[in-house]
Amino acid sequence: MTRTAPAPSRPTILAERCAHQQVATARCDACVQACPRQAWQMRLDGLAFDPSACDGCGLCVTACPHEALELPAPTPILPPDGARELWIACERTGFPMADASPALAGFTACLHALTPDWILQWHRRHRITQVHLATGNCAACTRRPTATLQSRWQPVAERLAAAGHPAPRLSPVDARQWLARTSHCRAPDPRRRRFLGQLLQGPRPEARGGTPVSSLAPLTSGRRQLVHTLATPGPAGKTAEPLWQVQLDPGTCTWCRACVNLCPEQVFMQAFRADGTVQSLRLNQARCTGCALCLDACDAQALTVTGPEAAHRRVQATFDLTRETCPVCDVAYLRYQAAVPPHVDTGQAGPCPTCRSGRAVRPNRLVQPAEPVGSQQP
Repeated sequence: MTRTAPAPSRPTILAERCAHQQVATARCDACVQACPRQAWQMRLDGLAFDPSACDGCGLCVTACPHEALELPAPTPILPPDGARELWIACERTGFPMADASPALAGFTACLHALTPDWILQWHRRHRITQVHLATGNCAACTRRPTATLQSRWQPVAERLAAAGHPAPRLSPVDARQWLARTSHCRAPDPRRRRFLGQLLQGPRPEARGGTPVSSLAPLTSGRRQLVHTLATPGPAGKTAEPLWQVQLDPGTCTWCRACVNLCPEQVFMQAFRADGTVQSLRLNQARCTGCALCLDACDAQALTVTGPEAAHRRVQATFDLTRETCPVCDVAYLRYQAAVPPHVDTGQAGPCPTCRSGRAVRPNRLVQPAEPVGSQQP
């Protein structure tokens, strides 16, 4: 039978995860850039969403680095012969659906809204080795994603393979291949999965009204789980290279610790001395999800974040700190070792970050606001 497209699903907004709820100066506009229908807009009073303009494509969900948007995860079709493969098609292909399959199985609003983590979820569940994708005419589609599923999956697959992890392959299929293969295929039966889960793990938790909780996580960008998968050692004990890397310029950093306090993944880790002072700062690159919240919070612009498209290279990960006294304002401060050269004449450490910036000196203040030129000191 021919399947008609269902009513679009609007994304669930988890406002507490959004960068604009965490940092007043957040510049993240990933959802705005990804939406082909301008349902998301950046206004003077903040980020706005127009549900009436949304067609449920899910591209904003995939683009959100903070996992602040969710959609119900699509269900692919699995062959009945036990082959380790899954089939899924764009709803705009117009392909017919097999009578034996549920109405929505095998189709999704936009294939490019699927994520590498969604692929890995099915790989973990069914040992999938190949993902067959039936796309529509993407070149003529009004959605026009900024990044395709293939372009986002390739750097993940390369890193997994280098670490010895198996990585499913993505294969495009046409209408003839789709019909020949899916006419007798099935969608995974959630009732069977729940039954087996109860046998192995006991009763599953229930939602309100007694409806069992779905075993498939909602569709998000899935970056947290993705970086966790890459950080898991492979068969030979090797871990995959990180997708995102944070670089710190110690000569520019003022040690305000905004990045340390705001990073939701604890990429910035402090080591302390016995007296409680900070001894060093270590950047745990394997935890970075590329959310760029640290960039929004860094007034000194001492941080940069590179993504999967950049060539991986080793960057400094540990920075030792020493406690010094500023020769200008006589205030104690922490500086990165070898970041600020000592004065040649006295051998003392250089000025503190505030004095280096040229701001007015105010004793007993470690962080000082900028003042107009010619202002009087108290």
